[in-house]
Amino acid sequence: MKKYFLFIGLLLLCVSCKTESDAEIAVNHKWKVGNGDFRLNDWLVFSNVPVANGYYIKNDTIYKDEIPVALLISCDYHVDHYMMKISSIDRKRECVYFEKGEE
Repeated sequence: MKKYFLFIGLLLLCVSCKTESDAEIAVNHKWKVGNGDFRLNDWLVFSNVPVANGYYIKNDTIYKDEIPVALLISCDYHVDHYMMKISSIDRKRECVYFEKGEE
């Protein structure tokens, strides 16, 4: 019985592990603003390389025109969509965005 619970626990641990980083998830989806007092735009699409007049992500920092504008806090999966939380650089304000399809 003990082995059974150990096996189930190990299986659940393996299934719940992420294979993509939060930054990769953010780049692979489009985002619509949810709620919060810090919003970059109503809709966001990220790149993983600098682009003119666009947003890109390097590690956990969000840049616009090569200027850091926000921090990526998390990308979590909820039932049928991802939810991304960002904050201002000083971490005093936050905003939630919801995934709206793949790029």
